[in-house]
Amino acid sequence: PPQFLEISRDPINYVVVFETTIPVDKIEGLKLPEDVKAITTAGGKYLVAKHLGIRDNWHLPGQTKDKILAFAAVHDVRLAPFDSGRKTYAEYLSPAGTPEAQFETNVYVPAE
Repeated sequence: PPQFLEISRDPINYVVVFETTIPVDKIEGLKLPEDVKAITTAGGKYLVAKHLGIRDNWHLPGQTKDKILAFAAVHDVRLAPFDSGRKTYAEYLSPAGTPEAQFETNVYVPAE
């Protein structure tokens, strides 16, 4: 199964609060800061779509996640149940400094 680093910040101690998940080749032997944890996620199939625009808007109504759900419905693709433990992920593709309107993100939605 794929392995991911899950990075989160404590809102009490930091002005900027974020959570992100980064795929890595391995987690064994990594020296992680106290506020970073390594997790192994469930593998399997995912529907993947590219979102263009503000990086975290992919999940808003009418955006990329809704388009993935509509595609799944039309093409009879069953999505993984919410209680399966499999998460929807976003992979940020554009380098720092990319204008928000041109920012590219891959969105992964777990499928059965």
